[in-house]
Amino acid sequence: MLHTYSHWLYSILFSFCYRYYVISHPPPKVRTITIIILIIYIPSFVQFMIQNAAHEPEEAIRARVVQIFDYDISNECVTGHLNIIANWRILYAILHMSLPFIPVYTTILILRTSILKALQGAQAMSEKSRRLHSQLLKALTYQAFIPLFFSLALITYFLGQFSIINHPVLEYSSYIIVGFIPVLSPLTSFYFIRPYREWVDKNLIRSLSTAKTFPTSVMASSEVSQHF
Repeated sequence: MLHTYSHWLYSILFSFCYRYYVISHPPPKVRTITIIILIIYIPSFVQFMIQNAAHEPEEAIRARVVQIFDYDISNECVTGHLNIIANWRILYAILHMSLPFIPVYTTILILRTSILKALQGAQAMSEKSRRLHSQLLKALTYQAFIPLFFSLALITYFLGQFSIINHPVLEYSSYIIVGFIPVLSPLTSFYFIRPYREWVDKNLIRSLSTAKTFPTSVMASSEVSQHF
């Protein structure tokens, strides 16, 4: 599961690159986009494969946790790694999830600025296309803030990993914070991209409103019938 978060960060970067490219070029073919997406996924897929082969005996992990933290884990499922430096598989996973964040996020912010300048300077673009690009850029901009949750999760992880602060709340918070990412990312698209928002409003919100008012109408009609 963890490899999907780093891949998500790459996907956000690719979204900005694509939006910047199509402002002044025709959209690439679907085959080209598919190949690029597969190439982008390679580092995350490598992490997924080697991390699955890096499990260590539960008994050894359990003994180390009790020895260092004195936690009562007699009825808990325990997993982990004894030495992330000696275990190159886990070291690769940690470095792959942490090191690319700053350069990727910096590139995203630079691309956002470049896209804004390109939209303002585009003369041959129709008003409809300009408005569509602006909507997509707004959605991408809010999505660009979501990686901040990833940075907070990294901070809480490293605080515990380097024994700066050790507390169960901190250990749980790394996974809780990073869990906001898959929740907020699609919501930004549903809200800021007009066709998505209209579909949600038509098929979900109005349907729920109709479902709530229907029983009330039936009850009111029933009461009137009983009265007469």
